Amino acid sequence: MAVCNADYRFVWVDIGQFGSLSDCSIWNNCDFSRMLDEGEVELPPPKCLPFTNILTQHTFVGDEAFPLMLYMMRPYSKRQLGDAVRVFNYHLSRARRVIENAFGILVSRWQILSKTICASPRSATLYVSALVCLHNFLLTEQLQAYHQPKAHVYCPAELVDREDENHDFVNGFWRNETGTGVLHDITRLGSNNSTKSAQIMRDLLRDYFISLVGEEQAPWQYRAAFRCSNKCFQ
Repeated sequence: MAVCNADYRFVWVDIGQFGSLSDCSIWNNCDFSRMLDEGEVELPPPKCLPFTNILTQHTFVGDEAFPLMLYMMRPYSKRQLGDAVRVFNYHLSRARRVIENAFGILVSRWQILSKTICASPRSATLYVSALVCLHNFLLTEQLQAYHQPKAHVYCPAELVDREDENHDFVNGFWRNETGTGVLHDITRLGSNNSTKSAQIMRDLLRDYFISLVGEEQAPWQYRAAFRCSNKCFQ
């Protein structure tokens, strides 16, 4: 289980949990979950949404498996799919694609991760930790060569998922190299009880996306969101 930034670099990882544990147990037992609940993680201070005076929290982005909290935004359920909800879920999915790409890059470049690691649990944990560090180092080096595309050997643009000029989704090459079975979506984590404040903030973000300000910044969002939603229901 991991968190990454917009540059596909991992900023927190939890490695070495027992495979017999449920996903809910892994999340509830990890230090990061506890620290978030107890307010020990130094998140950036609240900030106004672009071109508004609407103050919102900085949050992580997760899928349906994670609880809705002020520090964690998850999509609306498929039972709530009005137009505004579809647009919100589309934007959340675009943001969450970053962590999928981060894992895809890691596994495609270090293929020891694409199968069972033949080592003791302690050694396997150290191997994965070392590969995460190397992954971050190589991406940092690549960022420093931003204006030299030929130097982008570790993560060329076509390796990761992206959208073309029409905002159609294009699979990254890592999906061909690893197979989609390598990465597993975690299952629903417990009851997913959400706080009233988190619900209010999610609704606020939903309304912002379909406001005049939001539409000006992403005039293509309806077409892309409905196309994505229709594919999900086919």
